[in-house]
Amino acid sequence: MNLGRTTLALGILVAVSGCAKMQFVKGHGLAPSETAHIVTLPAGALAQTNYGDSCRTPCYLPLLRDRGGEITVSAPGFHTERFTVTSSVSAQQVAQRTTSMAVEASDPDPVALGLTALANVMDGRGGVMELDERDFQIELRPLAEGEEDLLAPATPLTGERVPIDLSVDTSQ
Repeated sequence: MNLGRTTLALGILVAVSGCAKMQFVKGHGLAPSETAHIVTLPAGALAQTNYGDSCRTPCYLPLLRDRGGEITVSAPGFHTERFTVTSSVSAQQVAQRTTSMAVEASDPDPVALGLTALANVMDGRGGVMELDERDFQIELRPLAEGEEDLLAPATPLTGERVPIDLSVDTSQ
């Protein structure tokens, strides 16, 4: 009987954590996350999040469930594209959490209650949130000759010192 309760507790833990494909967001430990699927034309573009995760398309990138994030897609010779992904409360995840609480209320088990409390603490606000958009199909626009990519990262400085006023004689 105790094995059945442990199995039920683990099932509830899985239900509370959600059914989305999970990955960890760089620098955010065990914070609840979901993945965004990114496909580009042409394939092989660099996709990066504002959290520091990156991959070559087609690929999946993790974003925080409770606040989303920003995805930047770039490729040489193409305009850089930037997308903001938001999140909102998921009716499905609220229902899952309510159902698991109802099961526990009807048959309280200290192990199940402890696991659920731990899951709720780890899940935080992200336990009832989901990303508003998870699938991106992006057709990158080629740069015209002489056109600059305004969203591309700046070229790093060389570190070479350039005198401001060349007319001043510094030999004295």
